[in-house]
Amino acid sequence: MQSPRRIPAFVSLALLLAASALVAYWRSFSRMVVYDDEGTMMIGIDRFFHGQVLFDSIRSIYGPFYYLSKWLGYAAVGGVVSHASTRICGNFSATNTGNDCSRSSPQYAQ
Repeated sequence: MQSPRRIPAFVSLALLLAASALVAYWRSFSRMVVYDDEGTMMIGIDRFFHGQVLFDSIRSIYGPFYYLSKWLGYAAVGGVVSHASTRICGNFSATNTGNDCSRSSPQYAQ
């Protein structure tokens, strides 16, 4: 059973996570950043999904784990490589990274 002090903290973290997800969704679909290389990454991922060999016919600085994580993300959103699915996968990754970091902080190690 959780202590009464942890319940408000959990609710606060859940609300913060929901607000962060909404802001990330809005920002990713409302503007274009100067350093965006989304199209280049999508081409490499799409070629990999269609059976081309990584580092042979696909030039990339990213290793196999990157492509494995993208494969899992795209499988979750329907398997289609598009700008919308790329941004949704990116938002999910960014939101989960913050969630994972908050869970590994010293206060949860007690």
